[in-house]
Amino acid sequence: MSVHPTFKDGKRLIDFILVYKLSALVTEELETKFKRFISTIEILGLEYESESFTADEDVIFIKIHAPVKVILIYAEIFDIGLAYKNFEFRPYRKKPGTWFATPLTRPNIYDPIYTRAPEAFSGDIPNYIITSERIMVVNQILRRVVWGDRQSEYGLHRLIKYKILTDAFPLHDGNYQWTTTGPLNDRQLLAMYWGSFSCWHKKQPLNLIDKYFGTEYALYFAWVGMYIKYLIPAAVLSTLVLLYGFFTMYTDLNYQSHAICKTRIVMCPRCHFKQCPVEALSNSCYMANINYIFDNWCAVIFSAIMSLWATVFMELWQREESILEFQWNLKNVKHSLILRPEFIEVAKHKKYCPITDKMHPYIPKIKITTRYVVTIASLALLLFIVILATFGVMVYHVAVHEAMAKSYSFPIVTDRYRNMIGSFSGAILTGIFIFIFKAIYGKVAILLNDMENHRTQHSYNSAFIYKCYALAFANNYSAAFYIAFFKGKFYSYPGDLEQFNYLGGIQTDICDPTGCLIDLAILLIIIMIFRAIGSNFSQLFKPKLKKRMLQKTYKINDLNAIPQWENEYLLPKSEDFFMIEEYTDMVIQYGFVNFFIMGFPLAPILALLNNISELRVDALKVTKNFRRPIPVKVAGLGAWFAILQATTYIGVVTNALVIAFTSGFMEKVLYSNLYSKRDSYFNVTLSIE
Repeated sequence: MSVHPTFKDGKRLIDFILVYKLSALVTEELETKFKRFISTIEILGLEYESESFTADEDVIFIKIHAPVKVILIYAEIFDIGLAYKNFEFRPYRKKPGTWFATPLTRPNIYDPIYTRAPEAFSGDIPNYIITSERIMVVNQILRRVVWGDRQSEYGLHRLIKYKILTDAFPLHDGNYQWTTTGPLNDRQLLAMYWGSFSCWHKKQPLNLIDKYFGTEYALYFAWVGMYIKYLIPAAVLSTLVLLYGFFTMYTDLNYQSHAICKTRIVMCPRCHFKQCPVEALSNSCYMANINYIFDNWCAVIFSAIMSLWATVFMELWQREESILEFQWNLKNVKHSLILRPEFIEVAKHKKYCPITDKMHPYIPKIKITTRYVVTIASLALLLFIVILATFGVMVYHVAVHEAMAKSYSFPIVTDRYRNMIGSFSGAILTGIFIFIFKAIYGKVAILLNDMENHRTQHSYNSAFIYKCYALAFANNYSAAFYIAFFKGKFYSYPGDLEQFNYLGGIQTDICDPTGCLIDLAILLIIIMIFRAIGSNFSQLFKPKLKKRMLQKTYKINDLNAIPQWENEYLLPKSEDFFMIEEYTDMVIQYGFVNFFIMGFPLAPILALLNNISELRVDALKVTKNFRRPIPVKVAGLGAWFAILQATTYIGVVTNALVIAFTSGFMEKVLYSNLYSKRDSYFNVTLSIE
């Protein structure tokens, strides 16, 4: 008996599940269209079997099976390369050490478990049509089924849009729960040896991930795995930098902080109301000591090393990607030039193409230009709103500082920790805004991309990626860029009352006398922790909560008592742009590691800890908590590679600018070389003369 879900005969594999409700076919027209859809898929060679939902007889499941001869015919038509027909060789990869290995990455033919799934454990090229390829072929067929008389009445997506069908999804290769006897399916193996937190230090079974989920998922997890690997030396260096700063904090190397702690200099008030308190420079003693941990000669060298690290990492990834292309037979995979059905619907005009010697549909340039103008204007408006929110947080920081300066109830707070409280609360507010805008701009990007109506799926995906990243860039980095390069730069002198009445007093938002690096570090710590906790929490518990709610709605007490397709019907859908969201989060984090490493040496450590957890959460999610996605074959990272390269180049520039303008390291070095009196450094740099 097959370990995969089958028809009632126990032989024919279930490739796809369609769901409809009897009550939805309320009119004769809808019922006619539904029957025409069913008859068309039969004509195309697909076989089906219907079965009602045990918890609700109104819900009907249609199980779809494609015979081997149908798969072979349509795989050729849709240019889907079948592994057993197209593989030439698979290059040898060195096996990992015992501590890093699992039975999937270091198989042992004498292990009893090997005989339960020899194809998966051996990692050999499949000699049959695998389930992911079957799903790809059936999905392409269903996307093109004509079921109506109008030009737009075709395809699975339209059936769901018109509510003739309520759902459609491919099935996993059986249940993920481990069994002690009998054959094992690929889902069980991935859940045991990949989607488990106990495997956090284990090498990923990339060949099996590619076989089960397709190359789009496999390349993402391969990139994340390599990113984690190269974060380890960066995190070690980061730890050494922090330890150096900590252990030399109270030595003569930190003479500037000692001077601040001992000085009797009194700073002019920053606020303009009557009885505004003056501030002793010695109040910044603890800030100066913390600042030294991040701002010393060792941190400057580390910043330079990290710029080189990012460049080397990208070069080594290109090498790894080339190996994976050979390993998964992707050299012949090309970007699909098949026109999108949505484009064909709108493109009413046709013109002659001398290359193909055929008439091709097209959209007039005036319409395309108009849509792009709307897109650019909409993106500009969204970016302006994000920047406005950042501006609002800065004004909030000024207001908090002033409110605490007026308070006499807590003199310690109003005197010594005023700036720290404002920075922490402002950073938390920024983190909240980032999550709110993330939920909004993703949906807006989809609407704008749909409006542009790109010709091919490749151009559609690339345009969506660039929109998402542009908005995420502004959303996540605007506050950090403000603190790093603009905060305090517009302040003129104490007593300039006009600046307090201009733009909410943002000109008075200045750094602590010891510099802005602490504010930058606080912001980045809060954002990275917010992102890590929020992302992992939502990915772990949100799908479980949704499934539990549906289970209660249908009054299902025992999930093991219902068929697999009913169980997976209760699971959340695998979103179309799931990979784009995952890439966006990871590339934004890669930017945090690169852009501000001088002001935040902790970034590699936090990134490493988060990514180890994130990888296993993602693996657990796709194997256990979500429906199986439609596998996609891609030749590489595509648009993401260009974005990663741009991020690397920007990181080199921003780190240099942070050292030059935000850090006080260069000023201190120049002053020490030009003047012999160390004690007068702050007396000179903080003077208005």
